[in-house]
Amino acid sequence: MNDADPNKLTFLLQITNATDSTFWLDDSSPKQPPATRIDKILPYQTVFMMFEGDPHLKQDSDIDYDIKKEVFSTYICYTNYKQKVRFDTTLSYCHRQTAGHRVPKVELFWESNAFSIGAEPITCGAALQNENPVYPYNYKMIAFMTPSA
Repeated sequence: MNDADPNKLTFLLQITNATDSTFWLDDSSPKQPPATRIDKILPYQTVFMMFEGDPHLKQDSDIDYDIKKEVFSTYICYTNYKQKVRFDTTLSYCHRQTAGHRVPKVELFWESNAFSIGAEPITCGAALQNENPVYPYNYKMIAFMTPSA
């Protein structure tokens, strides 16, 4: 059952629509589009989407210490034609210098964001789960939409 490529980063996005509105796909990242596309999120429904990316860190001959470099970044946007909601995530890394001439340490940074745009705000939130610090760095984000009070 596990046909996933072991050399491919997989990012799982779980969105829960706790509103009474249906949301349609409005836009998604052209660079890292979803591998499993959900065109419509019904009221009170939870959906799962998978995104895939290249998990390889850039192999520069000159190492820039303490400078973040992007490994994977994507977003997806839904609308109910009164309000837009956007979910985005980024996986970055940076090299940290170690004592002596030892191999530099690599530090990973997972970032997530969820927000709404429009005249009738919707409360959105996002949290990361299962951040894997080992290659291929797979991770999961849980996001939600709820009516604003």
